[in-house]
Amino acid sequence: MPEDRKCLGVLQSSMQNQARLSVTPNGSLQLHPGSRGKKRKSTGNENLERVKAKRKDGIFEDPVAKKQKTYTSVHVQTDSSSSSTNDTDSIINMLTSDTPPPEYWEGLAEKRREALEEALDENYKLHSENTNLKEEVSKLKEDNKLMEEMVNEAKQLALLLQPMVDEEEDETSEPEVTE
Repeated sequence: MPEDRKCLGVLQSSMQNQARLSVTPNGSLQLHPGSRGKKRKSTGNENLERVKAKRKDGIFEDPVAKKQKTYTSVHVQTDSSSSSTNDTDSIINMLTSDTPPPEYWEGLAEKRREALEEALDENYKLHSENTNLKEEVSKLKEDNKLMEEMVNEAKQLALLLQPMVDEEEDETSEPEVTE
């Protein structure tokens, strides 16, 4: 049986010359003829740094990264006018060094402490305002209940007094009709 089998061949040798089918914006299908890709001519050592080295076992390796240079500056205080220059130099040194100096972390911690203190103060004020508003709402609800009770009592009183008022109106209106 293995002798009857045929060897499979490559169905598509390259996709460059193949036609592509796409959908147009109006919904119809369109056949695009194959296009030949333009090949770049290498001009020598253009991309040598990007090329990955291949080991003997077939694994690609990243090129060795260049070590970043670290610049430090020495400050000498001569008078009070040069302190602003020293401050800017120290800030530049902090921003450009590989690892920030302890002064950077101290400054950052101080700024965050101040921001935290402001947030805590604001939270305390909002909390006290919230509790005051809750108390005011509960007082207003109690007042509302008392007013509803007073309205109900007034309605009951009006129901009791309505027949008396109607009788009095009838008595005053009868003499006028008889005259």
